[in-house]
Amino acid sequence: MLYRFDGRNGDRAETPLTNLAIGSGGALYGTTGAIPTAFSLAPPSTAGGAWTETVLATLGSNQPRGSLIMSPTSGIIFGASSTGGSSQACGTSGCGTVLALAPPSSAGDAWTFAVLHSSEGTDGSLPWGGVSGASGALYGTTLTGGTYGAGTVFAITE
Repeated sequence: MLYRFDGRNGDRAETPLTNLAIGSGGALYGTTGAIPTAFSLAPPSTAGGAWTETVLATLGSNQPRGSLIMSPTSGIIFGASSTGGSSQACGTSGCGTVLALAPPSSAGDAWTFAVLHSSEGTDGSLPWGGVSGASGALYGTTLTGGTYGAGTVFAITE
């Protein structure tokens, strides 16, 4: 076991939900669901030492799902959430979003969280399958929505 979430106070990550993205230097990036957050785990500086958790951003009502992917060029982390967004077509919790976390331009500054797309229901709702990247595009799936209500496959360019 590399790290154990403790959930002892409200500003810490707990209940990890997504597959991890791996960054430079072996850092791990993920999201949690009890209080939706994005976190990083930095490897220890000495073998057998403790990993260091950092909460990068709170994600509001965006409940992350699926996989995360890190852009090899920009370091931006992309993912999908099954809730959140501006559309109420799926109920008060929204239809889901595609989200991004941008690293700070200067060490010690905050990461930037942004919603890239808010699902409207007809374009697909409840993004679930995460995202994967190729040729400068991010691809994912939704559980429902689309013309026949049976889900969609989507692409977003970086």
